[in-house]
Amino acid sequence: MTDCAECRRLERQLKLAALEHLQLNSRYGAENEVIKAAKRNEDLVRERFNKHKASHGIARGTSAS
Repeated sequence: MTDCAECRRLERQLKLAALEHLQLNSRYGAENEVIKAAKRNEDLVRERFNKHKASHGIARGTSAS
């Protein structure tokens, strides 16, 4: 990863979104609307993270899934 503050910020957001989704999913189950909203949020943050990393020429993906 580069020494980019935006990369670090987005990576933290992605890790938090993934953790929230995991915690809610284990508590309520995948069919709950709260879970679906958390998954959509995780997907949106991942998309922003990947787009930003691509602007640096870094391959898509992260260990935060």
